[in-house]
Amino acid sequence: MNSHSIKSFSDLPHVNSENTVTSRKPANEFDAETKIYYQEKGYGFLFVTIPENWKLSFNIESASADAEPGKTFTAGTTLERPVVIEAFVHGSVLYKAGHEMGLVEGQKISVKLTKAPKGIQVSSVPNADGSSSTRENNVPRPFNKALKFVDATVKAYFKDRDFGFVCVTQDPKTGETLPDGSTREVFFNKRALDRAGYDTIETDTVIKVRYWTFENGRSTVTQFIHKDRQNRTEDNDSDNSED
Repeated sequence: MNSHSIKSFSDLPHVNSENTVTSRKPANEFDAETKIYYQEKGYGFLFVTIPENWKLSFNIESASADAEPGKTFTAGTTLERPVVIEAFVHGSVLYKAGHEMGLVEGQKISVKLTKAPKGIQVSSVPNADGSSSTRENNVPRPFNKALKFVDATVKAYFKDRDFGFVCVTQDPKTGETLPDGSTREVFFNKRALDRAGYDTIETDTVIKVRYWTFENGRSTVTQFIHKDRQNRTEDNDSDNSED
């Protein structure tokens, strides 16, 4: 994809003062599907569908998922069919939308787009479809009442990327030791830290957490015990629960 050829849409119906690309679709959203997401790097790429009958004010190049990959559609063209382009998505945008473990390949979501110097990127993710792949942030609620606080050790926190990992050795539902004495690596993001009163957290810190394991085997922290209550042995769900 030649991202430098993408500049703006003329009839979406306009590009506003913040360079946000708007559309005719309700809530100014475009249909998108995850091409790839690098959890360890905190970014990924989506295939975004531009609907037919849209007049372009710039050149675009179709992505590999399009019916005619690599084809250029010039400014002034009214699309005779939907065209798939590629858009960059940063992890911070996903975290704000509640996608606490990023995205999985093939996951369908709706997105808003913005014009960036190097091309088109996702500015926000209003909601997720989740019908054809695992919706990572779809943790059953009220999940915390079914989960116990267990001891966790911080493996790493990447402050510049707003996520990290802790290691646990206990089952989240029973509190018992994991089978064969194994250790599980659990993802967390900055939102979970913020809710617990932490600005950051250091490697090797021991802290109590609640976590959930999805059907695909991935685990995410649903709650850190608040730093003001870290030394308490018992917790009250009603005043330390998730938003």
